[in-house]
Amino acid sequence: MGNFASGVGHRFKVQGSRFKAQGSRFKVQGSRLKAQGSRLKAQGSRLKAQGSRLTTEIAGQIHF
Repeated sequence: MGNFASGVGHRFKVQGSRFKAQGSRFKVQGSRLKAQGSRLKAQGSRLKAQGSRLTTEIAGQIHF
């Protein structure tokens, strides 16, 4: 009976380490996605600034 329990415990330990490895992989992916998101946010704000500059230029041209 004790032998069976130790076998089950070992299997759980192996599974646990596999889950831990998967978790760290997901963490790495998550941080990569976060970096990508902040890069996109920066690009978006840059485009917004460009857009507002263009609208003021166009408005200036309309009001001769």
